[in-house]
Amino acid sequence: MLGRVQGGRPPTLRSGRVTRVVAAATVTLTVVGGLGWIGQDWIGQGAGPGIPAETVVIRVGAGETVWDVARRAAPQSDQPAVVERIRQLNGIAGSAITPGQQLQVPHGR
Repeated sequence: MLGRVQGGRPPTLRSGRVTRVVAAATVTLTVVGGLGWIGQDWIGQGAGPGIPAETVVIRVGAGETVWDVARRAAPQSDQPAVVERIRQLNGIAGSAITPGQQLQVPHGR
């Protein structure tokens, strides 16, 4: 009678042990998930899904905005995300860019 205790009842887990197992599993999943999330910035250089990781340097044309540059640089990508990535790559706080300025941008052509 393997796996049975006297009286014919199957062994039960103590509630304290179950709580510790569940807590350990939760902590493990949280740590692994967090490391994966942090790793995206290191591995993909901050590029999110749909944003090309490869970058190129382009020159801003007359009358162009950051949004125009994003459309020109990566037309098939999520435009708000590309705009944000251009701001990150070039240290731009708002949307002020000037004609002739060189910007590092995601290369999505």
